Amino acid sequence: MWLFPWLSYLAIAGMLLVLIAMALTPAHRAEFWTSTISILVALLAYVVFRRGRAGALSTVHATR
Repeated sequence: MWLFPWLSYLAIAGMLLVLIAMALTPAHRAEFWTSTISILVALLAYVVFRRGRAGALSTVHATR
């Protein structure tokens, strides 16, 4: 990708600025909290499923 990694950092900074603006704007606080909760649920699901898959992979390697 062109301008890698600086463009990625700029995109992350932009997303953080949007989240901060949403948190500080009274009209958008509901959307901010909904977004925060959905991100936390997705991260939690990733951790749970990743742990389950890692355990299954270690069992496969142990039986070989």
